Amino acid sequence: MSAFLLLWREALQDALRRKLVLAIAAASVLSLMVLDNCAGCVPAAQVNGAQVEAANVAPVLGIALMIVVGLWVVTLAGLLAADHLAQSLEDGHATTALARPVRREEFAFARLAGALTVAIAAGALLLGTTTFWLATRSGLPALPAVLAAIGCGIACVTVASLAMAASLALPRLAIWLLVFGLVFITTVAASTAFWPAPADPTQIGGTRAFLVLLDRFGPPIAGAMLRALAAWLPGAPLPADFAAVFARGIVWAALGLASLAAAFRRIELR
Repeated sequence: MSAFLLLWREALQDALRRKLVLAIAAASVLSLMVLDNCAGCVPAAQVNGAQVEAANVAPVLGIALMIVVGLWVVTLAGLLAADHLAQSLEDGHATTALARPVRREEFAFARLAGALTVAIAAGALLLGTTTFWLATRSGLPALPAVLAAIGCGIACVTVASLAMAASLALPRLAIWLLVFGLVFITTVAASTAFWPAPADPTQIGGTRAFLVLLDRFGPPIAGAMLRALAAWLPGAPLPADFAAVFARGIVWAALGLASLAAAFRRIELR
């Protein structure tokens, strides 16, 4: 067995022993119960007094469910990675492991992989179940949901690697706040595609301009999922550019991994 696999197994075992994993398991069970009730319900809706057909409501409900579940999974990945590497430095495990012929990047990426394994396993369960229920109960095609799940996985790598890199310099609470803040602000930025266009395009406010730029160049945490799921709404204002957005997500994931490797190389082991 390679050194990386051994380190990954140790990291996974450490992750599974954390109390946060028990909270994740409990939250996942509760989420499945809620999703079971929501995936098949299509509320009656009226627009200007006219009844809207269930077939027109189901895609909106499905997109909302997939986005909420996906953002929950991405947040979990960031929280799990927040101190998974820093803790190994505090308890001396990192020093012991690196006394062997192991590269620092290999150790850091193995710790990241251990945290991501738990988060992605929870995501596969929640997103897979949601996709199955939406396909069987609401008749929505599964391919956009699968693409959205892939985008969610890429976002997990981005957020988790950035959180783990930042944890080498900041306390746990600060990292948790940064994770929640990053997920929130990028989700708001992705929603700007749904905002009504200003009467005068030259008078776009600074906040909106910042959010538009963030959606265009920042990590597509919710943006990739929204663009993949846009296939459920052919008339949606989101462009069908999910391939380019996914490529940007991969670039951000690579930047996150690079920042983690660089940050860990600068740490002085004791």
